[in-house]
Amino acid sequence: MPAAPAGSWRYRCPHPVRCDRRRAEHHQLDTEFQVGLGKFSMLLAYIAGALTISIFVINVALHRPVIDALLFSLAIAVGITPQLLSALAGLLRDAAGTHAQALTPAGATA
Repeated sequence: MPAAPAGSWRYRCPHPVRCDRRRAEHHQLDTEFQVGLGKFSMLLAYIAGALTISIFVINVALHRPVIDALLFSLAIAVGITPQLLSALAGLLRDAAGTHAQALTPAGATA
């Protein structure tokens, strides 16, 4: 049976040690900014999840129908997602501006 091409998900390297070494050489390490951005994104996801669950629990505690509480909490989750994404986009915009300022020579004017 012929081997599948390298881009295929079924590809099996005939030399696993050599292939692992090549993969490790080509893997780029994440920068500190990328790591921080990932942590911030997870924080936003946790906030959205916590708000959704707490809204559901509060509605159930107030003796509202469970299906109404579930649908309302999901509607709130869908509604706050764009707000959280705009916070992330603002963070990226500010970081790009800071990066551009860092690349500008000290005596140059923009």
